[in-house]
Amino acid sequence: MPATMNRDICRKLRGCLHHGHVAGARPCPCRGRLGECVGVASRVGTMVCIVALAVAAGLAIAACGKSDEEKATDKACAARDDIQKQVNELSNLTLATATLDGIKSNLDEIQKDVGQIKDAEGQLNEQRKQEFQKATDTFESQVQSTIKSLGSSTSISAAKSQLESSLRQLSTSYQQTLAPINCGS
Repeated sequence: MPATMNRDICRKLRGCLHHGHVAGARPCPCRGRLGECVGVASRVGTMVCIVALAVAAGLAIAACGKSDEEKATDKACAARDDIQKQVNELSNLTLATATLDGIKSNLDEIQKDVGQIKDAEGQLNEQRKQEFQKATDTFESQVQSTIKSLGSSTSISAAKSQLESSLRQLSTSYQQTLAPINCGS
């Protein structure tokens, strides 16, 4: 390593008396042996890097750790968001685009999402738990009503009217029960 580079390293360590008379400099840790300055600088640099990595790792670990309540809230909110998606898909159906299998698939997804919310409720704080319980109980009864109404009509025009009414009621039920729950999104 060239001598000027060694001097630069020493100066970065607040300078030293024997490498470059810097005002307020302290004695060089290598005590005049030019080759040892690099070793001191690299040891100090290594220690700084190790400390910086340890701090960064600690922050990363702290940021990743979510409490059970936070995980449960995330799970319940994700299920609520998926219910909204399913309700929107159902609301956008027309008699020309609707199929019984497609509607049942959306309703099955909604029921699965309601189940996920209920699974998460046990780990929510009391206020959040009551909020989700009330909403899911009311909404679930509307889902069951919608499922029962499918296929109970005897004519195509009655089926169309019944389907539109059921899906409108389902959408309204979602808007009144689950949509008001604040999930931060």
